[in-house]
Amino acid sequence: MRKSASLGWTTVFGLALTGLTGASSPPVSISLETSWPAPPLILEILETVYDESPASYFPLLHLLSSLPNTSTPSTILSSTLDLISSYSLLPSPSALSTFHLALSLHSTAPRIEAEYSWYESAVRPLESQLGVEGCEGWVEWRGKGFCGVEELRRDMELSIEEHDHHGTVQPTPQPFDHTSSSSSASPTSPKAIIYYTPSSPSASSLLNYLGHHASLYPDFVYAVRYQPPSDRSVSGEGTRKTPLAGWGVEMVLKKTDYLVVDDRASSASAAKSQSGTGKEVSKVGNESGVFSHVLGEDPWSDLATPLTTEEVKDLGLKATALIMSSDEPLEALTHLSQDFPKYSAALARGVEVPENIRDKSRTIAVRGRAGPTIYVNGRAFGSDLNAYSLLKTIRDERHLVLSLTSLGLTPKQAVDLISDPAIGQAQTEDEAGEGIVDASDRFEGGKVITWWNDIEKDKRYKNWPVHIQGYMRHLYPGQFHTVRRNTWNLVFVLDLASVPSLDIITSAISPMIQRGLPIRFGVVPMFDPAVDDTSAKMAKLFHYSVNTFGRGATRDFFAALVGVIPSTLTAPGTVTLEHARKAYDILAAESTKAALPFDEVIASEDYDHHLAQTAEYMSRLLATKEESKSGHLFINGKHTLMGGHWTAVVQSEMASQLGYLQEQLMLGDNPDDLSTYFYDLPSTSRRRSKLIVPGAGETKLRSFNLIDLFEDDVTKKLTSEFVYADGDRGAPITMWVVGDLDTAEGKRVVTDALKHLQTPECASRLGFVHVPNTNDDAPRDGGYRLSTVIYQLYNTSALSNASPQHLLELFSEVASPSDASNLEDQPCFKEGLSEEEGRTCLTEKLSPEEAEKWYEEKPLRGLTFGGWVTGDVAASAQFWKVGSKVANKMSLKDGSPHLLVNGRLVGPLTERTFPIEDFDALEVYEHRKRVKPVIDLLKTMYDDITVFDRPTLGNMIAMTTSVITAAYKPVDAEGIFTPLQTSRGRYYRKLDNGDMSFTIGDLDTAILQVAAVMDPLSEHAQRWSTLLQTLSEMENVAVSVYLEPEPMMTEVKLKRFYRASIPSQVAFDIDGEVIAPGVVFDNLPSTPIYTLGLDTPSSWIVSPKTSPYDLDNLVLSQVHEPLHVLFQLKQLLIEGHAREGDNVPPRGLQLQLTTNGLEAVVAADTQVMANLGYLQFRATPGVYDLSIRPGRGREVFELESVGNGGWDGQSVNVTGPGVMLASFEGTTIFPRFARKEGMERADVLAPEAAVRQDESLAGAVLSKMKSMVGLSTNVVSVQKSRHADINIFTVASGLLYERFASIMILSVMRHTKSTVKFWFIENFLSPSFIAFIPKLAEEYGFQYELVTYKWPHWLRAQTEKQRIIWAYKILFLDVLFPMDLDKVIFVDADQIVRTDMKELVDVDLHGRVYGYAPMGNSREEMEGFRFWKTGYWKDALRGRPYHISALYVVDLKRFRQLATGDRLRGQYHALSADPNSLANLDQDLPNSMQDTIPIWTLDQDWLWCQTWCSDESLKTAKTIDLCQNPLTKEPKLVRARQIPEWDVYDREIAAFAARTSGDGDESGALAGSVDDLASEVVGGGETTSAVNELDVGEEENIEEQGETGRLEDEL
Repeated sequence: MRKSASLGWTTVFGLALTGLTGASSPPVSISLETSWPAPPLILEILETVYDESPASYFPLLHLLSSLPNTSTPSTILSSTLDLISSYSLLPSPSALSTFHLALSLHSTAPRIEAEYSWYESAVRPLESQLGVEGCEGWVEWRGKGFCGVEELRRDMELSIEEHDHHGTVQPTPQPFDHTSSSSSASPTSPKAIIYYTPSSPSASSLLNYLGHHASLYPDFVYAVRYQPPSDRSVSGEGTRKTPLAGWGVEMVLKKTDYLVVDDRASSASAAKSQSGTGKEVSKVGNESGVFSHVLGEDPWSDLATPLTTEEVKDLGLKATALIMSSDEPLEALTHLSQDFPKYSAALARGVEVPENIRDKSRTIAVRGRAGPTIYVNGRAFGSDLNAYSLLKTIRDERHLVLSLTSLGLTPKQAVDLISDPAIGQAQTEDEAGEGIVDASDRFEGGKVITWWNDIEKDKRYKNWPVHIQGYMRHLYPGQFHTVRRNTWNLVFVLDLASVPSLDIITSAISPMIQRGLPIRFGVVPMFDPAVDDTSAKMAKLFHYSVNTFGRGATRDFFAALVGVIPSTLTAPGTVTLEHARKAYDILAAESTKAALPFDEVIASEDYDHHLAQTAEYMSRLLATKEESKSGHLFINGKHTLMGGHWTAVVQSEMASQLGYLQEQLMLGDNPDDLSTYFYDLPSTSRRRSKLIVPGAGETKLRSFNLIDLFEDDVTKKLTSEFVYADGDRGAPITMWVVGDLDTAEGKRVVTDALKHLQTPECASRLGFVHVPNTNDDAPRDGGYRLSTVIYQLYNTSALSNASPQHLLELFSEVASPSDASNLEDQPCFKEGLSEEEGRTCLTEKLSPEEAEKWYEEKPLRGLTFGGWVTGDVAASAQFWKVGSKVANKMSLKDGSPHLLVNGRLVGPLTERTFPIEDFDALEVYEHRKRVKPVIDLLKTMYDDITVFDRPTLGNMIAMTTSVITAAYKPVDAEGIFTPLQTSRGRYYRKLDNGDMSFTIGDLDTAILQVAAVMDPLSEHAQRWSTLLQTLSEMENVAVSVYLEPEPMMTEVKLKRFYRASIPSQVAFDIDGEVIAPGVVFDNLPSTPIYTLGLDTPSSWIVSPKTSPYDLDNLVLSQVHEPLHVLFQLKQLLIEGHAREGDNVPPRGLQLQLTTNGLEAVVAADTQVMANLGYLQFRATPGVYDLSIRPGRGREVFELESVGNGGWDGQSVNVTGPGVMLASFEGTTIFPRFARKEGMERADVLAPEAAVRQDESLAGAVLSKMKSMVGLSTNVVSVQKSRHADINIFTVASGLLYERFASIMILSVMRHTKSTVKFWFIENFLSPSFIAFIPKLAEEYGFQYELVTYKWPHWLRAQTEKQRIIWAYKILFLDVLFPMDLDKVIFVDADQIVRTDMKELVDVDLHGRVYGYAPMGNSREEMEGFRFWKTGYWKDALRGRPYHISALYVVDLKRFRQLATGDRLRGQYHALSADPNSLANLDQDLPNSMQDTIPIWTLDQDWLWCQTWCSDESLKTAKTIDLCQNPLTKEPKLVRARQIPEWDVYDREIAAFAARTSGDGDESGALAGSVDDLASEVVGGGETTSAVNELDVGEEENIEEQGETGRLEDEL
């Protein structure tokens, strides 16, 4: 049985460190570097400065180009800092601190590497053609290449002379381009590209010339790209790599119950560890003796006696007391948490708990402990926070605070505003009734909705109580109050010509009524009133059927249609009149009631009036097919689009409305009619506008910081000139009409906005942002351009003095000149007059009296039309370039009109979606939601805000509101994830008053207030303490720490040592070279066995590069000299969530990344999971093209959008297929796919034979049923594979199992003449084995490949390494291997193969996706341990075998076609919610799913194991597994020696490793003989068997299953 967790681990924890007095180990240092070469430091500096201040990039670039080439990295940085200071290139407070932090993290290195990689693939092949081969720095201009300044100057001057300065060849922009700024630039401006090399004098000369040319010609721009060094393509192991920071290292104390140690590391290997990498490493460690005054000089000595339960109880409180008593509490927290195993016993026995902390612990026990969280200006982060995401957060938060301080607020006031709880609640929570619309049909006469039931009248509810106090009863989760009131009203607006809509009525609404849900269901048919199509006819038929035959018969009518019309999620079925006629005729024939013929019903006009009322209803509620073809749902007036999860939306909204109803009932409200209760709320709107209350998709909240948005407006006119409502009312709401104001729709919105200003309660002011349309063919009204008139009003500062009425009259004359002043007939007011003509026009064409009268009537005419000349048109065009910049920042492309309301973008606006009445509704909503809370808080910060004049106060409120709204903008919440706004708050301040908390820095002046809430004895404390120390060293940052210890500990959970590498700035050696950041563990206990692991950002693929020791089983007593371990960042992640149609994942679609669009150069491929449409690529930084892999996927789908810009990314026709991987945080894409014509019903997973299968309804149903259980026997055409005949994958972790794997490989090769390829999961391999595999492969003639897959962020993770290994054996088979690998065999590392594995490749699996060997049944003495014959497993298996996961074959093609991986992951995710489930994950999961994923049972001869199989059956065994015996507990090597060939293989492997160990690598770790494994020294000088071990957890799990049965409690 499994031991008690607390007792077992407390005992292990104590015994692991027993006898440590005086036992210290050599230092263990760890460093991490990239697998790609390091870029020049000067480029990293430039890119980092760009990230801090984009405007400073070009000034610094030109300044740095003059630095001498011989400068060391240290002098380069020193010189840069001098230039930054002298020229104020980083003016923002604390910008220099984040610059240093970013540089120490090398945050821009992937961007430069991506650019280098792009150059090598896209430009390097063209150098010879362009004539720039061998040039270090060159310029691309007019499609030609130039290496020298003189030839470039001549060509540019020639282009000017030939009037070809703009050229005909425009270079394609790249995402990494740095383009020079120019106020006169346009998309057609002349553009040059410089490929810059910082060490090249010629590149500097070219750069300076381009800068000079740009100063002479304002419309000329040039872009900077980086040219990689010419020797980069031949760089080898000696090439300098980028040393990385921003990661941590754990040294986990391993359970000593199961030792898995190989002691054959040679002395030569050990010696190599002393030399390390030859690089100097800046090591982060913890100084010894920090607590010597309290815990003594040798705290380890106390560990000789294990901790008792009583001593463990107060450990958390004592740790808190020790930290709080320190003069440097943050440093004390770091040392104590990261070295806690060292201090645990001394802490328990040497520290007393002060009374104030004891009192606080009682408070914590009552209120509960606060969860571990880091807050940055009130914004909460969890354990996923890393140094790189923190850097981005710091920059974002600093910008927000500085935006507010630019308005006159202090930093403290700014932080208070951003993190105020009242503002946070208003920003992130919806009030009751918010977004509710009156969905009743009382405005249309009351006959539009067909109610499917009536709670108050139907007999089925007659026994329910009527009193509304019934809603106050307490219920269990999932229950509903059964009160006989029509309180919950669901109105479905559905297209009855759509099969899914009919299915909702028959398969959802009717069953819910039958189950007695207290909900009234109503149906409204949806159709297009302008088209007499099937939808309209079905609406008429629906009403006739309900009135004639009744609801039940109508439901049966719909069910008949659903049954005969094929329909899928991706290809919904459509009702035809022929279908409807046949079903109706059957309905009429079976009914006893008289009925009209089908054609008469369709042609009848009796229901036309009814349909007209329905059309009004749909129009009022915007419940049209145009808005959503799948339909609409109103939950007591709360609208949602119909989708697959509508029931969850209903449940959530009902719970919210119930809470409000209960609150009102408690306050004494006693409504008579609950059916319209929510419709009668004051906040309920009569008509729905999807634009007012933000929702999902195109209606999601889009907010912008107005200070950033208008920073390009150098005139400041757009933020200072507004039209105000008449009178002296304040204007807390600032609106801008943004769009092409010269279109008819633009003019309409301007007119409506001005009319809104004239309403009595208007509290807005109005501005205009014209976005010029570059499309010359855009439709425009004739006459004068409104944009030019508005420009003149801005230019003359007349806008603020104009009344809305006067502007309406003026603009109406522009749009439609009247007879009284027909401007078309007056040559004075036509566009295109010269300036002289403009001055003389009035006096020549009009009499003085006419002109004076005209201007007196309309004073604004004198400021506009009076000076209408050619110069004004040109000046207007120049002025409105700022409009294009503003629109680009908001991603507005087509010039359609929008409203910008205090930073919130609303639109696009049409007369249908946003009539004039919605201006008032929008104003009221924004005032309540976002403006009033800001005003209320500003009032507390100023004595009297009414002293500000109307423009100043309006500007303050608008700008402040926009900044705060931007602060609450959803982060990384796209598409499939609910776009919740980021919550903020500083509730941590209520946790403590200083007894268990401390602050470093000044909260009054800090721009960033960082607070961390944590248990001091937790992994969070270990990880975050270093992060907090780095932050505390930065300018304008205040760090607060709130300690939340466990009041009464029952076990010691923290069982690891930890270090983190997060330096605040780059360090240099005495030669001026960069010192690689790293960490060091000093004076660790030497006797325990450690597992060394890296704690890195989730987007990193990291593996060890050099280590002569087994990092899974590190025994420091065997290490006598300093040990250095080097890890390497191999790749970064590109993750994504793919979709098609209505957000449906294109399950099984295979994708690939190619380089430079070349199909032959595939960088990575993958398959889209059904789970959230998840996809994952692993690649080095670069620019790639996303495409569908050749095959079935290309037949069915086409790529519609890469999704680089987010969920609503632009079309691939606009952006191209490029994906740029240029960040240490990886990249997330949201690709969108569309089905090709004729493929609406195609299944991308279907094999070729299935595609040709008869698609009749019966055939489709049968195929679906067979597919679901894995029984389909479709024959798939066989194509020649590029892979070997036999493909075997295995998992090995630790030197011993890597040695077993070598023996297994040798046994495979001894028995086959077929080609063999071995696949190793790289995550778990040691550097020694990675170095050994190529030699072994060459010697024995097999192929090999290392594969990996990063655990998806959404899939519940495992923490124990053994369970992670098990998971990789089963959960990712569909995506772990290349997509063109069709079959693979898993063989345990400790197996011996006695047959040709080609035989297993050729086994017929009879349509199953995999075949497993069964557990043996022939050894009788083991019967009591055969857990699968009793309890849960007996019932679950029902006579089927329980299979062992040591050997199985997988048909990967079939596996992918049936989406088996998705189903396995789904079941795993559900079961793993219980941490005690899936005891043997890789074995239990497939065995438990045999009902849905059948297993083909291989012959018993395929796997023999002494534990379960008889000795007699050994002679026919094809493979032999060294599985553990829970009865005898016989060591694994003892069993291995009983197999004659095993010792022969072992000696051969050892001899081969010995021959090759002198090659300068670490493969000598496998060179020892088998006798070396007989014993080893472990713990406290005791000699024990090194191989008295099990597969980790194996014996424990077998025993547990034998007594209780696994999965029994979870399924």
